[in-house]
Amino acid sequence: VGGGGEPAAARSTLTTAGGDISVLVADSRLTDVVADATPGSGDGRLVEQRYLAELAALTGQLAAREPGTPQTVLVTPPRRVDPDPATVAAMISDTATQPWLAAGSLDALADGPSVAAGDLAAGDSTGARLPADGLAGITETMRVRDDFADAVVGDTDAVLAGYDAAIARAGSAQWRTDPEGFAASAADLRDTVAQLRDQVTLLAPVDGTYSLASSDAPLVLTVQNDLPFAVDVRLELQARGNVGLTTDDIGVTTLEPSSRTTLQVPAHVRQSGGFAVTARLTTPGGEPLGDDVQMQVKSTAYGPITLGITIGAAALLGLLFLRRAVRFVLKRRRGEPEADPLLDGVSAVPPTRSPV
Repeated sequence: VGGGGEPAAARSTLTTAGGDISVLVADSRLTDVVADATPGSGDGRLVEQRYLAELAALTGQLAAREPGTPQTVLVTPPRRVDPDPATVAAMISDTATQPWLAAGSLDALADGPSVAAGDLAAGDSTGARLPADGLAGITETMRVRDDFADAVVGDTDAVLAGYDAAIARAGSAQWRTDPEGFAASAADLRDTVAQLRDQVTLLAPVDGTYSLASSDAPLVLTVQNDLPFAVDVRLELQARGNVGLTTDDIGVTTLEPSSRTTLQVPAHVRQSGGFAVTARLTTPGGEPLGDDVQMQVKSTAYGPITLGITIGAAALLGLLFLRRAVRFVLKRRRGEPEADPLLDGVSAVPPTRSPV
């Protein structure tokens, strides 16, 4: 940057098929300088001076043409760097202590001046690329990671630092010449991140059956968190066909690290009997945690429907007895002979004799 005498700037805009994106472009000469700062070379002091000379050249040419104009430069090491700690520390110290230099952050560079970046170019002469299916798998793994991050209680970046480093390694450009190694790395990353979700699970009942003693008795479930940090979860219950049994949403629950937690879910039974219920644990974003639990919920309590049928039948039976009692009283008042209840409504027929 700044090679033609114009102000140097790390920020630029790159036009792609998917639209314009903001980018930060490293200074290639300074990258080469950092690459030379290797242990045992004996050139540590010389490398430091070259580092300062490159920055001084940018400062000097700008002062001659456009004094006072701000400049930004991004210095990055090559991917496979073997740095000498003393030399690199000296260059970092110079950046912070020299009066004509000022250390900055990536955020500061992203808000700084901008220049044209040019066009995308192949990274090497071989034209090798990371396989698209492996990259798609890493993208899906990153989505799973981001969803799980919303469930983590506390410093998410610190908790998931190891997983973030694994994602960076799996997507490294060093795999371009080793497609088989890249596929294995992407698969291992997927399995590793998936294990996060498998360590938060619902515990199934011993015999697969729960019994409810009343129409509004709570459904009690146990959740186990084997992770060394707290997570927020949601519990979903679904009765097959949504007939006879409904449950309330208890919202988000926090599970303490390495613990078992008992959850009580208000349940409402509309009829007695057995109900097939699926219990599912999810992140606050709705992604599954652990395996679903299939269970049978049995209730001997009268629900509103069953209770209504029972009361109606009892009322009808009472009306029938009342009708019979009224008829009996009316007949006695009219002096009619008392009828045998067993023969009520049966006409008298003279007995017949079989021939002997």
